Amino acid sequence: MSVQGLADHFGTLLEKTISAKPIKLQGQKIRDKEAPDWLIGNYAPDRDKLPTIEPIELKNGGFLRFEHRVRVLDDPGTERNINKTTTLSYSYEYSATSPDDPDWILRYEYETEPQDPKARYPAGHLHVNAEPRDYTQIEKVKNFPLLHLPTSRLSIEKIIWHLANEHTPRARKAEKQEWFELLNESEKGHRERTTTGKRPSTRPPILDG
Repeated sequence: MSVQGLADHFGTLLEKTISAKPIKLQGQKIRDKEAPDWLIGNYAPDRDKLPTIEPIELKNGGFLRFEHRVRVLDDPGTERNINKTTTLSYSYEYSATSPDDPDWILRYEYETEPQDPKARYPAGHLHVNAEPRDYTQIEKVKNFPLLHLPTSRLSIEKIIWHLANEHTPRARKAEKQEWFELLNESEKGHRERTTTGKRPSTRPPILDG
């Protein structure tokens, strides 16, 4: 799938489920990289300024900041290879307030190439912008929001379903079922493109680990 094709697919999933408004995700080439890397996001429409990613307003009044970085494999100048991409990293940050407010709730991240070469945290991880009361009673290296809580690499379908199912209370039961079927079908396609040799699961792909 091409970079823009992937961006369009992500945008369709968001628009048909949790996005409050029509959106157009785009891929922008990262100019300071020699490799053909692209960053997919909800870019501001102002063409006179440098590309800026804006949070996506959600139906529940919250916001999702969506950043998904991919690399085009082989020679991007040929028709044969232009449709091959691989995910390098993602950052999906969920907040309940204005996008201008620095407060956030959850941030899912995945990094195959950490910015700090000496970093020793899992490639897939979760940040939580809170601190359990008893956390102050134990010895610690970092404040709780800075911890890299281990996760597997999560598909965007799983993130969207979590927000749709547990953070969108006004959605009708039939509407959520439509969302579930859409995301589950997309997750099947994701599995077919990226997974080989795994034992089949009896759980719906969108719920399987």
